[in-house]
Amino acid sequence: MEATTAASRAAVDAVPLRANREFRLLWVGQALSDFGTSMTALVLPLALLSSGYSTSATSTIGTAVLVTAMVLRMPAGYLTDHYSHRRLMLVADLARLVTVATVAVWTYLDRLPIALAVVTVVVAQVGVELFRPSQNATVRRVVPAAQLGTAISLNQARAYAAGIIAPAVAGVLIAASLWLPFAIDAVTYAVSALCVLALYRPLRRAEAARSA
Repeated sequence: MEATTAASRAAVDAVPLRANREFRLLWVGQALSDFGTSMTALVLPLALLSSGYSTSATSTIGTAVLVTAMVLRMPAGYLTDHYSHRRLMLVADLARLVTVATVAVWTYLDRLPIALAVVTVVVAQVGVELFRPSQNATVRRVVPAAQLGTAISLNQARAYAAGIIAPAVAGVLIAASLWLPFAIDAVTYAVSALCVLALYRPLRRAEAARSA
């Protein structure tokens, strides 16, 4: 029995990350989400400036992000330890989807109010604080220990690539219309949520295997 278990683990370890369906879902979904988030972070202050707010008023966006991150980091870790990682990731994606979609519609129809911008960045940062530890824990469940270093490196590369590519794409989209980057960000959250939903059965099987 032990020999069979060891052989099964060795077979799993031999599967490259590119063939690991669960890791691919997490990576692709979050890569798109990182890309959309980077665009929103760049375009949101520009949307406020175009709505007539001063540069000092738009600086409240950065302050709201920092305060939310400091307040939520420890509670988010507690939630990650005590609640379903899948549910937390879904809540984070869907909450950000709703707020960014609202910003897209509002920007298309009228000038963006600063209150909505602040709510959006607060919800976005709450989503980051909930999603990141839940995703890290999920990666450890779906990736063999021998491949964790590579998986973490790929996740970091994903975030850096999004930060480089997003500003260039955002500039092109802004030239077309200011609301487009927000709409695309909303779509990326929807795709990320679908990827998390697709992890449901694999994660349930992993939980059953550990309890057995």
